[in-house]
Amino acid sequence: MVSSNAPSVKDYLASLPPDRRRVIAAVRDLVHKNLPRGYEEGMLYGMISWYVPLSRFPNTYNGQPLTVVALAAQKNHASIYLMAVYGEPAFAAEFEAAWADAGKRLNMGKSCVRFKELDDLAVDVLADAIRRVTPEVFIARYEAVRGSARNQRKAAIEGSGAASTSSARASKTSASKTAASKKSASKTAASKTSASKKTASKATASKTAASKATASKTAASKATASKATSSKSASSKSRRARRPRARRPRASP
Repeated sequence: MVSSNAPSVKDYLASLPPDRRRVIAAVRDLVHKNLPRGYEEGMLYGMISWYVPLSRFPNTYNGQPLTVVALAAQKNHASIYLMAVYGEPAFAAEFEAAWADAGKRLNMGKSCVRFKELDDLAVDVLADAIRRVTPEVFIARYEAVRGSARNQRKAAIEGSGAASTSSARASKTSASKTAASKKSASKTAASKTSASKKTASKATASKTAASKATASKTAASKATASKATSSKSASSKSRRARRPRARRPRASP
């Protein structure tokens, strides 16, 4: 889209070649004859525009006036933008049908009708589309669309918040289960360790008792052996004591 830096409509028209100025001026006159009261004319977005003044409706999404119709000379054609038709499916269908009934070929994008000469336009259909939308109707449509978009964003945010809360709860539940599982595992490990220690302690006590019993048996054996040795020694002494002493032979006189 060709955008102009002209500060006013007069300057914009003066900047156009004569043949284009003639076509743009004719369509501008058509808009002026059919546009409901309450709109203003000026330069917006580098085009001749008709809009709801901010003094009447300042609450727009971008701080710019609500434009209902715009007109511009492009590189190879001219365009008239019908914002009241754009975004209204029923209105758009009716507009296209009426244009076809007029026997004209419609070259239209989302909101702009492209043409080269005034004769390319279904003038009566174009005039009716411009005439039908008052500032009050246009503002009401804008607020309805914007409110719907705002509600959709709010619902999306709330849905996202609910999902986040649910996710957080699930995470907390999972964390609690994990903590409980770890605690249970820790208790189990502690129980096994305690049981193992008890078993080891019992085994050590048993070994100690067995060692003591063995030592006791060894001591008893030594004592028995010592007694037996002492008894044998005493018996031997007793036998020696009972033997008669041999008499020495007397010496001859």
